[in-house]
Amino acid sequence: MDLDDPEIISDFLVEAEEHLDEIDHILLELESDPENEHWVTQLTGHFHTLKGMASYIDFHELQQLCHLLESILTHLHALTPQSHQHCTDLTFEAVNAIRQRCAELSSC
Repeated sequence: MDLDDPEIISDFLVEAEEHLDEIDHILLELESDPENEHWVTQLTGHFHTLKGMASYIDFHELQQLCHLLESILTHLHALTPQSHQHCTDLTFEAVNAIRQRCAELSSC
């Protein structure tokens, strides 16, 4: 697969947006309840799915970022509250970067 098939890219972008919207919601929930493992598990699952989708279309940049976020989130429970907030902030920034990259991809 490659990034040149408009139909596949369109499908990818629609599904990616759905996952990113859900990630935003989960991050807001996680900010108010940082000890809730359910939200961390859900968040990790969405990044895992995005990673797989990115792999399918050879979108290596997104695949690597999602893999990194998955790795960070698996250790979130061991962080101090201050570090936990920093990690959440970085994840929000990563989501914004993913959205920006997807917007660039849709305009190609």
